[in-house]
Amino acid sequence: MNFLFSSKVIAPRKGSLIAGSLYWPVYLFGLSLLLTGLFFLLELDPTSDKGFRILNLVYFTVNFVAVLIIFRPFLFESIRKLRGNVGRCILSALMAYGLCYILNLQLAFVYEILEIMPENQNEEAVTALLQQAPWQMLICTVIFAPITEECLARGILFGPFAKKVPVLGYILSIVVFSGMHVLGSIGSADWQTVILCFFQYVPLSLGLAWCYHRSGNILSPILLHAANNLLAVVATLSGL
Repeated sequence: MNFLFSSKVIAPRKGSLIAGSLYWPVYLFGLSLLLTGLFFLLELDPTSDKGFRILNLVYFTVNFVAVLIIFRPFLFESIRKLRGNVGRCILSALMAYGLCYILNLQLAFVYEILEIMPENQNEEAVTALLQQAPWQMLICTVIFAPITEECLARGILFGPFAKKVPVLGYILSIVVFSGMHVLGSIGSADWQTVILCFFQYVPLSLGLAWCYHRSGNILSPILLHAANNLLAVVATLSGL
């Protein structure tokens, strides 16, 4: 199976794994609550258009910087070992994108047959921010988010399991990555909508984990994630 999956998957070291695991609740809940409270103290309404834009920019930036600090050895090692492996990383990203595309088509076909099209609040929020501050969101979604999310969702949840129990790594990374994108819908949308939106993120999550597994380097899913988000940004801004 070496022709399909890398036998030497670069995973975060123990210190980064511990620090990254501890940062998860901050990433999911703590930072957002802290910034919202801080904005109210500064008399800046986080629900206004301006306040929401600034809040998201600060949120993405702080998470990005925190992840760079926590996973610096992991990212540096990935960059060092990219030499001689560039072709495999790019090919893995391209193949994974094809996998995501096919799975997304199948999912869209099923939803169309069943005549269901869930209202995805996460995508609506991103679209609104893109229309209000396109350059800000371009940086956040194409640079900050892919590096942050891949280090946390793939680096921590897939990397340590890739060699011995990859199935567990796939399950963990897919469930957590898909779940964190519908977290904001819980409580404001019915459970059927939340589940349907959850499955919309499964193809990309599977593709990113497969991409990491095949290339053995976290830079490959970061590239795929960034390219996927860039295409989505271009499609949104162009009205496609």
